[in-house]
Amino acid sequence: MNHGSSSVFYAIVHCRDQHDALSILAAAKEGGADFTKCQDTRKSHPLSFYRVDATLFSPLHLAARRGLDDIVSYLIDQGLDIDDKEGLHLTRKTPLMEAILNHQETTAVLIVRRGASRGLCPPNLEAFQASIREGLTCL
Repeated sequence: MNHGSSSVFYAIVHCRDQHDALSILAAAKEGGADFTKCQDTRKSHPLSFYRVDATLFSPLHLAARRGLDDIVSYLIDQGLDIDDKEGLHLTRKTPLMEAILNHQETTAVLIVRRGASRGLCPPNLEAFQASIREGLTCL
């Protein structure tokens, strides 16, 4: 399985219980899933009535955006780069920026504590400036 791994995408995007999502991610890892990129394969299937969408996502960005702290920790523990330089070109934001801009303060704090660079951002998107703008006071 490569970056077309929809199990990783669905475990994060449709997560209602992080424990269940972590079980799915562990099974996906055993099956050879790639945690650096994932996509919604339902929308890219050749017979699908949906518009073809080959958008790739960074699982770490998706989890940070949704405030899924346990999943963020799991992905970092799997060796993903905390600043996700690999996924940066997909979203133009770091996982820290995703957490901040989506008001996921506990996730942003977790990411900083796990060693995220607070200045590794596209121009004009410094993490602390964004946290102040978004009213996230714990950072």
